[in-house]
Amino acid sequence: MIMMYLPKYSALCAMAACFSILFNVSRAATYYVSPNGSDSADGSAGTPWLTQQHALNTMVAGDTTIVKPGFYTRSYHWDQTVTNGTPSSRITMKATYGTVTNLYGLSIRNSWITYDGFIWAGVTNEAPTWNMDGDAGNVISIRAPNGNPLYGFTFQNCGLLNNESTKACLVMWGDTPAFNRTAWASNGPTLCVISNCVFYGCTNAQFVNISGLSNLVVNCVAQQGQNSDFAYCFGAWNTFRGIVCRNLYMHDGSGGYHPDFFQTFGSFGATTNDTDIESHDFLIEDCYVEHVEGGLCQLEYYPVPGVAAPPFGTITFRNNVFKDITASSIDTPGTKFYNNTFYNVPGGLVFTLYSPTNWSRLDQNQFPGAATNSAVINNLFINSGYVLINADTNFPYPYNVAVDYNYIVFTNGTGGWKSCGCPRATNLNWTTYAKGSGYYWAISGFGDPHGYDTGQNPKLVAGTNFIVSAVPAQFRPMLGSPLIDAGTNMSVWFQTDIEGNGRPFGSAYDIGCFEYDPSLKLHLDFNENFSKGKVADVSGNTNDGWSMGVVAPGNTATNWITQTAGINQGYAALFTTNGVMTNDPGQNYNLSTYIAVTNLNGFEYLTNGTISVWAWFGTNTDNAIRLFDNGFNQTYATGVSSNSWMLGRNYNSTLSFNVYPGSGGISDVLDFPDDVIKDQGSAPYNYGTASWHVYTITFDCNSHTIIGYYDGLPFQTNTLNLPYLRVYGCGSQRWLCIGAMSHDGTPQWGDDAYPNDGFMIGKLDDIRIYNRTLGPTAVQGLLLLGNQALQSGTAVLRPPSGFHVLTTQQ
Repeated sequence: MIMMYLPKYSALCAMAACFSILFNVSRAATYYVSPNGSDSADGSAGTPWLTQQHALNTMVAGDTTIVKPGFYTRSYHWDQTVTNGTPSSRITMKATYGTVTNLYGLSIRNSWITYDGFIWAGVTNEAPTWNMDGDAGNVISIRAPNGNPLYGFTFQNCGLLNNESTKACLVMWGDTPAFNRTAWASNGPTLCVISNCVFYGCTNAQFVNISGLSNLVVNCVAQQGQNSDFAYCFGAWNTFRGIVCRNLYMHDGSGGYHPDFFQTFGSFGATTNDTDIESHDFLIEDCYVEHVEGGLCQLEYYPVPGVAAPPFGTITFRNNVFKDITASSIDTPGTKFYNNTFYNVPGGLVFTLYSPTNWSRLDQNQFPGAATNSAVINNLFINSGYVLINADTNFPYPYNVAVDYNYIVFTNGTGGWKSCGCPRATNLNWTTYAKGSGYYWAISGFGDPHGYDTGQNPKLVAGTNFIVSAVPAQFRPMLGSPLIDAGTNMSVWFQTDIEGNGRPFGSAYDIGCFEYDPSLKLHLDFNENFSKGKVADVSGNTNDGWSMGVVAPGNTATNWITQTAGINQGYAALFTTNGVMTNDPGQNYNLSTYIAVTNLNGFEYLTNGTISVWAWFGTNTDNAIRLFDNGFNQTYATGVSSNSWMLGRNYNSTLSFNVYPGSGGISDVLDFPDDVIKDQGSAPYNYGTASWHVYTITFDCNSHTIIGYYDGLPFQTNTLNLPYLRVYGCGSQRWLCIGAMSHDGTPQWGDDAYPNDGFMIGKLDDIRIYNRTLGPTAVQGLLLLGNQALQSGTAVLRPPSGFHVLTTQQ
C-alpha cells in the first residue's frame, strides 16, 4: 500500500538531488545552542547561541545544531522552521545527552527536517500569541504550507510530557485557508516518521493527529490520556507500528467523553463540511493497547445521498494485542482484523451496515455506516465479545463480511476455561441474522455458545492455562497449543510485515498475534510458583530449571532461589546467599543459589543463536559474578569443554560474554556498557546496578559475527571464530548453570565443592535462548517485556531504547 505513492516521490527526490548537486548549494556546518548562550555569538561550541529559533533562522541544507542540556523558556512563543533541507542533506536539531526541555511549542513548515532527543514539558497555550495562524492548541505542529506538500520530517527519541494541549500533542496537516480536509490529506505532510517517542499526559485532545500520505508512527509509547484519543488519522497509506498505548480514560467516568485508540471519520450526514475527507489504506500493526475506557476504534463513515464519496476505508489491524478495552465502532468499508489477540474486550467488534435511507440513527447520535467487504480472520478472543453486526434489512449493498478461523476462550468463573475454535463462515448472508441480538455470538449459525472442547487449552506462553500478563510477547502460543497453524494462510492479503519479515513460520498462520516461534528453545518467565524446586520452561521444550540440592528427605534444598517482583508487574528469580557452605570442609564460603538446566533440547549446540536475559544486580562486591555459565578453562577440562560460553563479570566491573575456545583459556568477545554503581573512595566497590537492564547476544558462526545489545540497542559487533557454541557443564554431565559458576562441577549440590563460585546477587527475569540469530527489530521487541514507560504517578521512567532519561520540571 505504501509503495503506491513512492514512485511519484522518487522522481521528485531524484530531481531535487540533481539540482542540489548541480548548483552545489549544500554545506555541512555544525552550530551550538545553550541556555547560557547569546544570539549575537557565532554559534560555535565555545560561544553558542541562546535560542533554537536563531539556529533555525541560520541553518541551510546539511547543517546540524547541537542543543545543550537545560530548560529553554520563552514566554508563549514557538520555534518555527524557515528553510528546507534535502533528502541527502537534512537540517538537524539534535539534543545532547542530558535533558533538553522546551517550554514552548514547535511549528514545522519545511521539508527534510530532523528533531532528535528533545523534551516538551509544561507547554501552555494561555497567551494570544500562541495562535500561530491556526496552530493554537497544538504542541508540535507539522504543517504543509500553502496547499503544498511537506516531505520527510523526522521526529525521533523525543518526549511530550504533561503539556496543555487542546487539540493535539502532535499534529500533521495541510495549510489551507478554508475548511477542506481533502487538502489536509492529499497536500499534507508526506513521508514523515515519528519514531521512538514518549507521549505522557494529554487532556481533551489527541496524542497524534495525522493527515497526509505515507507517514509512519513507529515504536512510540503513549500513556495517561484524559478524555483523549491516541490517534486521529486522515489521508492515505499511513502506518502505525509498534505502539504501546496505556490508560486512555474518562475523567468523570461517564460517556460524555469517548477516548479511543484509533479514530477516523467522514461524511457524518449532519454537515457537508466533512463530505470531502480522504481517509483510506491505513495499517495498524504490532501494537499493544491496554485500558481504553472509550473504545478500540471509532471508524465512522456515512455515504451522504447525492454527494460523491471520496476514497475512504481499507483499514487493517494486524498482529496487535488489545487488552481491557470497552467497545469498538466500525462503519468503514474494507476494515480488516488479522491475527490480533483480544483480552477482556467485552464489546467485541461491532460492524454497522445501515441503509442510507435510514436516518433514525442520527437522532440517537449514532452514525450509520457501510462496513462492507470487511474481515475478521485468525483472531484470538479471550473473555471478550466476538462479532456483532448492526444490520439493516434494507441495506442495499452486498455485506461480504468474512469471519474465519477465529478462536474464542471464556472463563467459567471458577478459574477454569472453555474454548471454541470457530470454522469458516465467509461472506454470510446477514439478512438471516436477527439484528440487535447476540453480543458474543452474532454470527448466523453460531446462535448460542456451543461446541466447547474443554481439552483444548490454548497454552499461551504466559503460563497457566490462558491467564495472560500485560506483556505483548507473552501472548505467543506455546509448543502444543491448538492455536499453532490452526488458522489460514493469509498471503493473499499480506506476506510480510512492514519491515519485510515473513509473518508465518509454518504453512498456515497461527490464531492470534505473535506466531509460535519454533526457534525459541528455552524461556524461563518465572511467572509461576517455583517453590517446589522447578522453574517451567514455557517454550514447551521441557528445558526446565531445577533445584539440585542433595538434602535429607523432608529438608529444604540449600541452593534454591526465591520469588520476587519482576519486569512489568510480573515475577522474577531472586538470587542471594543462604548460610555457609558445608560441602568443602575447611572453607568458609557463603552458600550460593542457582538454577540447573539439565535438559538442553535444541540448544546444546548452536551454530546460530540468541541469548537474552533481564538482570538487576543487587549490592555486591564480587567482580566474578555469573549470570550464565557452562564451561571451564581447557587447562582443567581438556578438550571436552571446547566452545562453551558464559555471561558474567570476568574479574572486573564490566559484564562480558566469554567463550572457551579449544585452544585453551577464556576469550572476551563482548563487553557490555559499564552500568555498575561504584561507591566513591577505595575498594571494595559496589557492583550493583540501579535498575533492570536487558542483555542480549546474537551470533552467527557461519559469518563469524557476534553482536551485543544493551536495552535493545546494538553496542558492539565482534568476530567469533568458532564453528559453534555448545553447553558443556562438567565432564560427567552437560548442563547450564544459571546464577553461579559451574566450575567443571556437577549440577547437584553436595557431591563436590561446586557450584559455589561467582554466585549471583540480584534478580533475573525472562531468560531466552533461540537457535536463530534474531534481527535488530526482534531484539528491540524484547525490550517491551520490561518497558515500564510512564507509569502513573512517576515522572521519569523506562522509555523506549535510545531515549534519554527524562526529568520533568517540578
